Amino acid sequence: IFSKMKSEKIIFTFAIIFLVITIILLPLRSLVFNERFYHSQFEKNNVYETVEAQISEADSASEAEPLIEPELVLENLINFFKGKESLNYFSETEQSHLEDVRVLFNKFFFVLNSAIAIFIALIITLFYLNKKEFKTNFLKIIFLSGLSSFALLILLFLATINFSATFDSFHKIFFSQGNYLFSKQSLLIRMFPETFFFKAALRIFLDSLFSSIILMGLFFLSKKK
Repeated sequence: IFSKMKSEKIIFTFAIIFLVITIILLPLRSLVFNERFYHSQFEKNNVYETVEAQISEADSASEAEPLIEPELVLENLINFFKGKESLNYFSETEQSHLEDVRVLFNKFFFVLNSAIAIFIALIITLFYLNKKEFKTNFLKIIFLSGLSSFALLILLFLATINFSATFDSFHKIFFSQGNYLFSKQSLLIRMFPETFFFKAALRIFLDSLFSSIILMGLFFLSKKK
């Protein structure tokens, strides 16, 4: 009996951990492939006008820069992240950085997929270990996961309130080879200025926070019923 209770506690704890990981990382994967978000940010950041202006300047200087359509670049980039295409529009240095970005995304997505699979396996195991208390334990996992992720997100927000400094530190940590510095005239910076990443980080933060609140709300709703 003692061994069974100990196993339940271990499974209970790890289920919370892996659900928190899912809550944090799932919005990232959703956003990376969300074309609507990209297009909305292109409009807000005047990407279409900026790219066209750059082409006009190149033409006037007789540098013969090819016509670049943000929609086609975005389609190519998303397919690149999915592993379906090679990059076509970016410079060699930009492509090197984007290769590193794809590797990082794949690592995050691997952790996410693993967390989801392990969480499901743990919940099934918990069910067979103690069917009588399963509903109560499951609701507690839902609530504590929501509470833990909510607290973690607030701490992350407070720790990264200076986004520019955080953004720079993030690149130094994950791209230590230093291939992330580009001129303002580069296609990568014109299409994805720092404002874009601020809005993306905010969107991921809010989506994760909302998921945490929903999970806590489900717990209280079930208690009320």
